[in-house]
Amino acid sequence: MKIVSVFLIFLTHLNAQEATFGPEIEFRSAKALKSAAICGSITAAGLPFLINELTKDSEELTKEDRMIINSLSALTGAYLSGITCEAIMKDMEIVKFKKYMRLYCLETKNCSVMEEGRHFRVQYPNGWYWEVTKDDYVMEIKAKPATIETLSEVVKRVEVDLYQQAQRMGFYIPYRIDKFTGGHLSIGIKAAFNNDAILLRNFIVDFINHDEIASGILSKDYGNAKPYLRDIHQYEKLEEIISKFDRGEISGNQFYLALSELDRNFSFNIHDGLLEIRALRSQKKFEDFLLQTKLFKGRIEYLKTLDGPVELIKWGQAIPTSNHQAMATNFAHYVRESGQELNDYLHLIPEKYHLHFQKVMNSFLFCLKRQREQGLSN
Repeated sequence: MKIVSVFLIFLTHLNAQEATFGPEIEFRSAKALKSAAICGSITAAGLPFLINELTKDSEELTKEDRMIINSLSALTGAYLSGITCEAIMKDMEIVKFKKYMRLYCLETKNCSVMEEGRHFRVQYPNGWYWEVTKDDYVMEIKAKPATIETLSEVVKRVEVDLYQQAQRMGFYIPYRIDKFTGGHLSIGIKAAFNNDAILLRNFIVDFINHDEIASGILSKDYGNAKPYLRDIHQYEKLEEIISKFDRGEISGNQFYLALSELDRNFSFNIHDGLLEIRALRSQKKFEDFLLQTKLFKGRIEYLKTLDGPVELIKWGQAIPTSNHQAMATNFAHYVRESGQELNDYLHLIPEKYHLHFQKVMNSFLFCLKRQREQGLSN
């Protein structure tokens, strides 16, 4: 297969020389969930309850508090829908978390809170930050994209400042290793792929080929992060884009634009200069996000060593999800080829794959031991 070498020309506003990665972490509020029953059938008579919930823990009302109360008061005498109610409850919880973090940063003196309406940002002296926004069903945390070195430096701080403080305020990670919770990871394209469209193409094809990642190993969320090898219509669209690029019919920039127009609710998508890996479970610890980051960076480095294009698996050749051995073995090879230790990733995959994954680990360790023994004997 002939492939034309074309360089990407987009994203000139990103000047970082090292690959940067940004997490998206989902938290849910236990208190908001408990109030869901009220939201199901609430009428104007329930408005005083919501207003009281917002104000009872506060000595004074902020501008954001008053905005929420005004929106509630405007609904007096009218039916308040469940959707509106849940949205207001989430706003209330985020406002309370913002107040808490403002006091926390003042006390610890290692961070500051920057307000952006109902959302807010927790910033550190080194310029790194994480910000709180509201998604459809969760409180979403987005962090400033950073290198692996920077992320390694802030792991312990994030565990204490975000995970522990959010838990104290009644938030939790909706983590179930056997369920479809989402924790996305974004990769800055220009720095990570060095403007090399072929490398980006190979990473995408390789990620699709390793269908086990999105079909059970690191995720199984067919509603928000469906694998391309499980949807014939999207697979055909992607296959056509890749074929056109391989034949030299479209440039690197056109390749990027075509990918960005694909359905976003699949295992990956491209937008705003980022490659977003969606097929990941929520990160129970920030250290897990760091492990996933190292895995994908290592994979990019591995792909640089290959000659020529990675061939896209044909439709119908995906490993059956019932074949746990093949799924686990495939992922184990993905991890090893990416230069990572298999044992580090065992806790990220469901237990039904553990035995097969450990067999590959033991086989690799046996081979490594034999190589060392042969080296000593020589």
